[in-house]
Amino acid sequence: LHIAHGRQAAVGDSLANLLDFAGYQVHRDFYINDTGNQIEMLGRSILWRLYEKDGRSFVREQRGFEEDDASGEKKPLFWLSTDVDGGKFEICETNAYKGDYIRALGEELKAQGGPITLDRAKRYGKDRLLEAIRKDLERFRVRYDTWQSEEELHRSGKVDDVLNKYQVQGLTFSRDGATWAKFSEYGDTMDRPIIKSDGAYVYRLPDIAYHFDKFSRGNQILIDLWGPDHHAHIGNVTAGLRMLNFNLVAPDEVPPAGGGTPETAPVAFKVLLIQHCKLLQNGVEVKMSKRAASYVTLDELMDEVGVDATRFFFVMRKTNSHLDFDLDVAKKKSLENPVYYAQYAHARISSIYRKGVEEQKIAAADVKDGQWTGAFDGSKLGPDEMEILRTARQFQRRIEIAARDLDPAAIADYLRELSGAYQHYYEYGNRDATRRVLHDDEGVRRAKLAASAAVQQVLRNGFRLLGLSAPDQM
Repeated sequence: LHIAHGRQAAVGDSLANLLDFAGYQVHRDFYINDTGNQIEMLGRSILWRLYEKDGRSFVREQRGFEEDDASGEKKPLFWLSTDVDGGKFEICETNAYKGDYIRALGEELKAQGGPITLDRAKRYGKDRLLEAIRKDLERFRVRYDTWQSEEELHRSGKVDDVLNKYQVQGLTFSRDGATWAKFSEYGDTMDRPIIKSDGAYVYRLPDIAYHFDKFSRGNQILIDLWGPDHHAHIGNVTAGLRMLNFNLVAPDEVPPAGGGTPETAPVAFKVLLIQHCKLLQNGVEVKMSKRAASYVTLDELMDEVGVDATRFFFVMRKTNSHLDFDLDVAKKKSLENPVYYAQYAHARISSIYRKGVEEQKIAAADVKDGQWTGAFDGSKLGPDEMEILRTARQFQRRIEIAARDLDPAAIADYLRELSGAYQHYYEYGNRDATRRVLHDDEGVRRAKLAASAAVQQVLRNGFRLLGLSAPDQM
């Protein structure tokens, strides 16, 4: 996984936590693209590196051009070829996978013994990379309820079922030996091919089948997180679902309990385009990875700054905004680091409990699992306490707004706001002994501890939504 995947994972997991907290029944899906050109290229890349290590010579030649999706510029395509066992092996060098992990996969496969075919290389590479993805996401505190294989979607007949529905309704036609669908009649900018002239399915057909399957499971709102380069695909899937007679509405127009069949009840399909993330170090962009050749991996980033900082930085900007991830700031153990700043108030409150117990101003029995749980007199709450409690009480409303807007960044903003409010509250006591949390008057002290405990609980709840730890000391 590279850092763009990491931002999508952090936003998606935080959003799922947020919606679950807001009262929605949330199901988390990971869609595995384990068929098609990418898997073909993965297998060929493994074979290429194995042949290269065996000392085979390759012929390199340019074959046409390819348009860059982002810039629109045309880049030359270079191909490599060599004779293998009486046949010819070819690979597009321009688009091949080139990281050290490809060489490692080849060595692992070779060590197992036996003939190494393209199919075997594809299968082994796919299984090992999926294993690595699961490991990265587990470390990143991201969980899924379903891991949906595209290959299994084909094998189950669900892709063919969608194709058949289109054909029965007269929504397909032939052109140049390929099968096209009438997407333009359902809101897309043009008709699109769904089966190539060689019989291979175009990616948009299984994608539509996957979303059809999710609606058929009883889900009313589908929220996808994609990279910005997939913007045009939104119209494909939206039109494809309308062609299956789904009544698509905005997410806030979906009733709490849909009536009728999945095809007639109001449902929503929403795509969040997660903008690119740029890593900065010493003010300069970091592009290269030690392991992946062309990008920095999520695993490397977690090694560098930790899971908490990685997750917080990924969600602290709105998804439609580009993110500059400053590695130098993320590693700082100071209030200049936004995640450190947010967590510091939680740790400070815990330190107050410890100090209170040491000074015998707090009964040890009133602190359970690191939290103050003692009784207090609400009439002893002063203006300072009422001020921070007003900020803490906004939590539920902020949750509702963030859930409505599908915006976990709003929770990151709120946590910094609440943490900052408590820092100011604490500093009042440094300037004026009568405003200290560990006040000499027991009744006032217990009221101040209760207000602090309320703030700490809200911070802890917010950290849990964003997948962060709640440290008791820093």
